[in-house]
Amino acid sequence: MRFHVQVVFLEDGPMVGEVARAGIPTWVAPAGRLRDVRAFGRTVRGLRRHVQRERTDVLFSWGSKPQLYGGLASLRSEGLVNTWWMLEIPTRSWLPFLATALPAREIACSSRYVAREQRRLLRPRRPCCVIYPGVTAPRTVTAHELTELRRSLAIPPNRTVIGCVGRMQPWKNHHLVAQAVGRLIDAGRDVHLVVAGATAHGRSPGYEEALHRSVREAGLTDRVSFVGQQPDVDLFFALFDVFVLGSADEPFGLVVLEAMASGVPTIAVDCAGPSEILEHSRTGLLVKEATVDNFLAAITQLVDEPDHRALLADAALAEYRYRFTVERMVGEFEGQLTRLATRSEVGT
Repeated sequence: MRFHVQVVFLEDGPMVGEVARAGIPTWVAPAGRLRDVRAFGRTVRGLRRHVQRERTDVLFSWGSKPQLYGGLASLRSEGLVNTWWMLEIPTRSWLPFLATALPAREIACSSRYVAREQRRLLRPRRPCCVIYPGVTAPRTVTAHELTELRRSLAIPPNRTVIGCVGRMQPWKNHHLVAQAVGRLIDAGRDVHLVVAGATAHGRSPGYEEALHRSVREAGLTDRVSFVGQQPDVDLFFALFDVFVLGSADEPFGLVVLEAMASGVPTIAVDCAGPSEILEHSRTGLLVKEATVDNFLAAITQLVDEPDHRALLADAALAEYRYRFTVERMVGEFEGQLTRLATRSEVGT
């Protein structure tokens, strides 16, 4: 089956132009704030008219908030199959609760853990399917680029680089990783921590400042680099010798895939998404809980055992190519949408 795809945005922004330049039709339905009842109703009515005018077969909402609009817009739209993507780990909070209450043929989930929590916590129970996300293969980073990056961060050529990539929020546990690296340095290891990530649009005010302050107070400013949001993340993964994802409740963990695709051994918490991506001691290291001691032990192991590091990196790269490419993800989505569209056509 061949698809005619259109992407609907609930607000204008740079992504609209990026999608349009890729040759995909776009339509913007400015939604405003959820608390604005009149604007919400206006957006739902506009979306309903749009999908009816376009004779849409499948409406796929990317997240709980879009499902509030898509689920209501699908009502009284004959022949329209509504489905949506659960991005976060479900909770009994109002947003996923309302999203689940609205009509949906199925809910797509990024991990089996998310699907289990969706069925366990929220009602009514909706059918769920699991499609693991994928990432594109990284670009080739030149030796000159790496040399210049090390120079700009004042990292000597032979120093082992530990990397963290993620939003600056407490649940990402950058502070625990930084403390573990500090203790590793105190023990005489020649390592450097690079933290990449933005402030998450002010969701956790004060966290980044507290993290910077703790690094200064520990006397680690020459061993820890905060580089902010980076448009070229491939360059930084090429720099890392070890990657650490500190969060304990990660719905999936795209950054783990980016590390695997770059051939970087990963340390993560044995929970939720990462536990379904990594196989302990074969494609990465999984720690039981997000604690300084656990991260310290795992990082020490990989810093002290470069041969083990190389074996993990090779196995992780092979696993990425087998399970987590964009092509595999697109193929699974195509099969899922084809099945839903076919059921719509036959009126089931």
